[in-house]
Amino acid sequence: MATFIKIASATVGSGGGSITFSSIPSTYTDLCLKLSVRSNRSASEDGLGIAPNSASSGYTYRILSGNGSNASSVATAYEQIWAARINGNTTTSNTFTSSEFYFPNYAGSTSKVYSGESVTENNGTEAFATLSAVSQSSTSAITSLLIQAINGTLMQYSTAVLYGINKS
Repeated sequence: MATFIKIASATVGSGGGSITFSSIPSTYTDLCLKLSVRSNRSASEDGLGIAPNSASSGYTYRILSGNGSNASSVATAYEQIWAARINGNTTTSNTFTSSEFYFPNYAGSTSKVYSGESVTENNGTEAFATLSAVSQSSTSAITSLLIQAINGTLMQYSTAVLYGINKS
């Protein structure tokens, strides 16, 4: 059975911005990141970036997304951090994207991988479920996570909670 231990939490303040968790201890087997986020981008969506150790390159990903009528899949090497689709500022007011990401063996000396799931909704007119699998070429232990909107900034009240996981 796995035990989740809260390492840290953060909420974006009135000016908007990004979230960084630093000094992540290496004492757990895995990490779990839970998010409720929204971008100030003047569009129906934005990309969510999650950068282990603030790395800005070396990413490969597979994204599966569906809206109930259509599904899509994208796989590519991408030099920009991109982990999920999130609500932009033209969607229903105060509607935030819910996401969860899992980082196995984050303190190991192999390439870093993580997977996630996200759900966005716009007042019943559109909704997306997205699954993500991301690989980052660094073999360094993850000691920090940068969480940001790709084309805007995270809006006030966006929150993130980071858990360490101990497997028994």
